[in-house]
Amino acid sequence: MEESKRPKGDSLSQQKMRAFQPIHTLQSTLLTFIAASLVFLFFGSIFCLQATRTPYPVSTEIVVSYDRLPQCAGHLQCEFTVSVEKAILPPVYVYYELGNFYQNHRQYVKSRDNKQLFGVEVEMNNATSACSPVFTMGDVGRNVSVGGFQLAPETPANPCGLVAKSIFNGSS
Repeated sequence: MEESKRPKGDSLSQQKMRAFQPIHTLQSTLLTFIAASLVFLFFGSIFCLQATRTPYPVSTEIVVSYDRLPQCAGHLQCEFTVSVEKAILPPVYVYYELGNFYQNHRQYVKSRDNKQLFGVEVEMNNATSACSPVFTMGDVGRNVSVGGFQLAPETPANPCGLVAKSIFNGSS
């Protein structure tokens, strides 16, 4: 006897199941919105109350635009004093705000050697095209190391790539 390929005749197989279909009236809609707003108001007030009781001090922000200071105009390096009006509890964090600095460009993001970033020393002849266009210290544009040692321009850049070239130091 051959089985039939027709679906069963029950309501589930024929997709004729009854479903809940509410009838929206003005009263039911208002009741739903009022109940939802009371729930959100309750939880929102609990969260606000908890946020004001945190043990962390309120942050203090001091903004100094040093590119407009007269002692810094046209200089690669400058020193200035920041006056703090009130006591700041530790830890103290200092942040830079940069304008017109876009580091999400595809070439910028892809220009790095992952092996080098994992600590594997890469010789100049084994430098991958992933570092393009920055392979040597001459390409980076720096001739002095962080420790103050002179670097030859043909020395392999470690790390190589555009990310290494664009390390921000506030001088350019």
